[in-house]
Amino acid sequence: EYIGDYAFYNCSSIQELVHMLEFDYIGNGAFMGCTSLKRVELGKIANNNYGIFEGCSSLEEVKIEFINNLKSSIFEGCVSLKSIIIDEVNNLNLNIFCECTSLETLIIKKIKTLDSNAFNMNKSLKIFSISYPNFDSIRDGLFEGCSSLIQIEILSSAIKQIGSNVFNGCSSLEQIKIPSTTIKQIGKAAFKGCSSLRLLEFESEIDVINDSMFEN
Repeated sequence: EYIGDYAFYNCSSIQELVHMLEFDYIGNGAFMGCTSLKRVELGKIANNNYGIFEGCSSLEEVKIEFINNLKSSIFEGCVSLKSIIIDEVNNLNLNIFCECTSLETLIIKKIKTLDSNAFNMNKSLKIFSISYPNFDSIRDGLFEGCSSLIQIEILSSAIKQIGSNVFNGCSSLEQIKIPSTTIKQIGKAAFKGCSSLRLLEFESEIDVINDSMFEN
């Protein structure tokens, strides 16, 4: 299965996209500007290019079984997008959800690599869950400024370090669960400004707690 570049560009009448078979390739801007598209449910995407759903301003829900690489601008301008559920993704690029201003729920069941600041400044995100078996570090600023984030769950038993400013400014965050027994260091201002935090659950002994960790 193959969809070329700009194949459905500005097809404003499409409302749903459901295809549970495997795509070998989805091209650049394949559904760009499909302003009536509300729901997407896809199976496996082996290869894809940039801006697949860029400008799909009515898109509310996305479910994908597998995608090799969530590239920059794939959801650019998806201002109505509320829920993204991805069973498996190999790589997730920087600031990929920064224009999803209505995004409330993001669930990624399995991921291999994750850039720093991947979710920062997403002010609408409320619930986040991710399973990252080889995740040894929560990188700097990963959720910085996610001021609506209430609950987060990171399923990994290999985390050794929580970086600086990871949750800085997450003023609505109430609960964090990280079931890792190997965390040894927490970076500067990691939980700064988490004024609503009620539960912080680790399963390891912390060797180093840096400056301003729980400031404000």
